[in-house]
Order: sequence, then C-alpha cells, then structure tokens
Amino acid sequence: MQFAGSVGSVGGSSRALLVVVGGDALERGVLSVTSAQLVISLGEKETVLSAAFESDVNGESMARVASFPDVVIAAGPAAQTSGTVNPLDLEATDQQKLVELAESWKRTQRSTMNIHVNVFGTGVAPGAGAVQVGFVPLAAPDGHCGITMSAEVFAPARKPLRASESAPAGPQLPTHVLLALVSLDLERGVAAAACAPMIERFCTLFEPSGELSLVVFPSEPGARLRQSKAKVSGLCRGARWQKLKGDLERERCVGGERKVAVQDFFARRPSDGFSFGGALIQHDLAGDPELPTLALWFDLENVSVDRAFAAESLANELMAEAMTRHSGVQALVGRTTAVHIGSLDTTEYESTCGVHGPCTLRRSWLSRFLRSVMVGTLWLGKSLTESIPDLAALRAVARAELIAGSLKVTIDNDAAFGSVEHAVAPLLPSADDARRATDRLYGR
Repeated sequence: MQFAGSVGSVGGSSRALLVVVGGDALERGVLSVTSAQLVISLGEKETVLSAAFESDVNGESMARVASFPDVVIAAGPAAQTSGTVNPLDLEATDQQKLVELAESWKRTQRSTMNIHVNVFGTGVAPGAGAVQVGFVPLAAPDGHCGITMSAEVFAPARKPLRASESAPAGPQLPTHVLLALVSLDLERGVAAAACAPMIERFCTLFEPSGELSLVVFPSEPGARLRQSKAKVSGLCRGARWQKLKGDLERERCVGGERKVAVQDFFARRPSDGFSFGGALIQHDLAGDPELPTLALWFDLENVSVDRAFAAESLANELMAEAMTRHSGVQALVGRTTAVHIGSLDTTEYESTCGVHGPCTLRRSWLSRFLRSVMVGTLWLGKSLTESIPDLAALRAVARAELIAGSLKVTIDNDAAFGSVEHAVAPLLPSADDARRATDRLYGR
C-alpha cells in the first residue's frame, strides 16, 4: 500500500529532514510502514531519495522515523504580499496588473522548495484509523509540520473460479451499489423501446430534486461525445425525454448519472444511474451482432432499509420483465463496488478474471458465458441453461426455477457463492476464452 503528502519550504535554509509516521492505524496494528521516498523539487530540479523506517527515537510509541541526513532545505520565499497572491483568485480589469501578478506568483512558486513523500507499507489487519505524517527539519525542529490522513485496510477478496492463480487477491471492498444488468437479443430500436420505460421507472428511485449528468457516445466515427445536465424530476417527460429516447435507438451508448458531492476529494462519490447501448468502439462481425445491454444502478450507502428494499425489488422486477418478455439472454441483480457510464462491456467479476475486450457483448459470448456470478439473482436464457451440466447439483446449492423458458437462480449468501460457481463452471469464461474471442472479432 502507498499514501503520500506534500509540504513547501517557507522559513530559512536548513539541513537534514526526518519523516515521522504515527497514528492509531499503526498503534492498533491496522498497518505497518516500511520505507519512505522523498521527491524534492525546486524550480525544474528534482531529487528522489529513499530511506527505511526505524522505531521512533525514544522507542516509546509505534511511530516510525525515516531519516534523510543529506537533504538540504532551501530557504523559502519572502513573506507574501499583495503582489504574490495567485492571480486566478483575483477579480481585476487592469490587464497589465494581472500580468504582473501572474509573473510574481510564478517567481514565488519557482523559489519554493516542495517536498513530497511517498510512504510505503503493508496492510496487517482489516480496520480503519488515522495516519499522521510529520516533516521535521532536524536543525530546526520547531519548524515541523504534519498531515493527518485516514487509512482503511480491507480483507483479501475471494478470487473467482476462473481467476489466474498468479493474480493477486484484491481487497474486499464494500459493495454499496445495487446493479441490474441485462442483454437483449433484439434489434437496437426494439430493445430501446423496451428499455426506455424501465429507465423511467428506475429513475423514480432517485431524489427528484437531484440532477443527472447525461452522456451520449455517438455512433458516428470521430464524433465528440455530448454532455448535458437535467433535473431528475423533469428528465422523463417532454421534449428532452423524446430526444433521449431517440438517442437510445441510434447512438453507441447513452447514460445518466447522479453523483453525490463529498467533502473529501479522495472519498468515494456515491452515484445512481443508467446506461444503455453497447461498447464505445464499434466492431462489426457478420452473423454475430453486439446485443443491446441495459445497466441500472442505485447507491445504497446512507439509504434507509425501506428504500434499499424498494430499489432491490424494482431491479428484480425489471430484470424479470426483460428476461421473460423482451428476449433477454442473461441478466443479474446484485451488489458491486462501482458502476460507470460507458462500461457496459466490463463487470468487476470479468475484470478480476482477466476477461477484457469488446467480445463480452456479442451474441456468441452472451449465449455461451456468464458475465458475473454474485450474491443476488442470476437469469440464464435457454442457451445458457442448456449448458449447465447438472441442474440438480445447482438446485442443491441455490434456488433455481424455470420461468417462461429462462432459469432464475437466487444466491442467498456468500457461503453459497463458491458452490454455485462450481455448479455452473462450464459457463464461466477465462482470460484465454476472451483472447480467442477478441482475436476472432478482429480477424486475427
């Protein structure tokens, strides 16, 4: 793991610097730190130094110290005056004054030594805590300064059945986002007409006073994407909605996303949204079309139990409708860590298994391989259902029922997850499967 912080010189010159790292994340054994890397820049000159962490000077705490005795700290610039402020912060009509201020500000930046530290360590146990990084000029310890950050260590995630043995286990991140995903074996216009009412109904879950960022990825090669904003309350009616429905029929991919503002720049930004269409780059292959795909997602973080239940119920209802009434090939409802507009051809499960490329939205792929296995609900069309080697074995570890020609599989908990994977193992793709399919798509 790695985290970083930066400071600048503002006092007199000095020599030697200590980087001190402490905080309850270290004291409680959540993480340990091993080494620090200093990146020192002054003007265009940059120096990189590394040192290992040792116990603090007195050995009485969990603080760790990395020593850089050869660092020469340049004196900082003179105290700022009105002529050294950032001109971008000013409102002025005097063009010459703005130019003078800009040059003065640039000179100040060039004369300030900036010291950036990368701290490397290891997550020891799941948990969260504060990490304090201090910069102490050894010759002038009163000139120290510090940065406090929060750190969280997650347990290793369970590796999917088809993940490479050499692939490192990623962190088990919180799954805050409810995802519904379905691909339809329909002509694009017919699929758009079927999915537009689903999008309308799903958007009723969003806060009506919120705002959606809309993105349209054009079908025309070389055309620039189009972005706009719309109030949730007015999205699904009037001329704007009619235009958006036209885009659903014609363009490569269309999506809308509601993002919640956060105070911390590095914090996760909760979001709700929808996306419809295909891969962002078009690849034609005779006899193997790309199938229109719909993704709906709803962020469950800080949502009441009742709203979460309503969202999950609606997602399941819409996927059941898509599979039983609109030629669904496969669908899923479950929880994931994040979803983004324009990423219809990649699921987190696929990424972990090394499955990438435009092959995942092809009819040949969708009727042969599952795109994900997750706690929640999976829908398998006729072709996928017929590929299950032992339906009784699947029913022994999960609820599986045939509905209008499609198989609905309900995975209740993590304990059943691995057993379901083994029961449907022939339907799970590997990285080699993806490479072969992509080569076929490109004619290689």
